[in-house]
Amino acid sequence: MIVEYRKEADGRMTPLRVYNVLISTQHEPDVTNEVIRETCIEQIIKKVIPAEMLTDRTEFVINPSGAFV
Repeated sequence: MIVEYRKEADGRMTPLRVYNVLISTQHEPDVTNEVIRETCIEQIIKKVIPAEMLTDRTEFVINPSGAFV
């Protein structure tokens, strides 16, 4: 996960948004990448990352290498 931060005047770092999320997972051969992508986004990412941190520019990279054999 890549998070974009803003440095405050007092030196604190404030998270602004999640820029990128990468998940690679093992799966059964008959499960499509689309199903895996949808499931990971809805059942993992959106339940773990606060909604205000996800924007229309957030990039989801799910199983970029395809199947694990």
